[in-house]
Amino acid sequence: MIKKDLTILEKIYGFKLFANCGTPFKGEQLPFYYKQLNSIEQVGLALNSPTWESFELEGLNTLRFYLNNFPRNKQQIEEATLWNKIVVSYKEELPSLELQAKQFSERTGIDSTIVYSFRWMILLMCMENHFYKINPKIPTLFLNMLPIYEAGHITCGWQGLIERNADGKSIDISKGLLLIY
Repeated sequence: MIKKDLTILEKIYGFKLFANCGTPFKGEQLPFYYKQLNSIEQVGLALNSPTWESFELEGLNTLRFYLNNFPRNKQQIEEATLWNKIVVSYKEELPSLELQAKQFSERTGIDSTIVYSFRWMILLMCMENHFYKINPKIPTLFLNMLPIYEAGHITCGWQGLIERNADGKSIDISKGLLLIY
């Protein structure tokens, strides 16, 4: 049986998700540059951009690469072999969050891709958090986006370079702008 750390999901459940989309971001200072999108049309374009998908996948690949190539302790090695089971266990916790994203999409007319992007982002945060609890040295990317969601906004795109790296470090976020709504 997979031991999930549900504290991150409990935290997210407490957020006023989507409450401030379309308004200026007033959250805490972020560890990366960002660009505020102002229209649902811009959000739709950003969500469907191959660059955004590449950004998400490269962040995931970096975590997987690190776990497979820089094992630090026995638990990390064991947990890395259970990756798919861990993903499934966290997916089971997401339906109510997905419903909120779907309702937001229907209410605002934003492209329904937002539901899948939102679900994927929350799942990536859960996976990073899961392995961070085992080894705080893992590269984190998605956990750094948590304050955006806490402030009632969402991430929806990336403008800039996405450099692949083979050194186990996270994406160099100084090479672009995170798009938020």
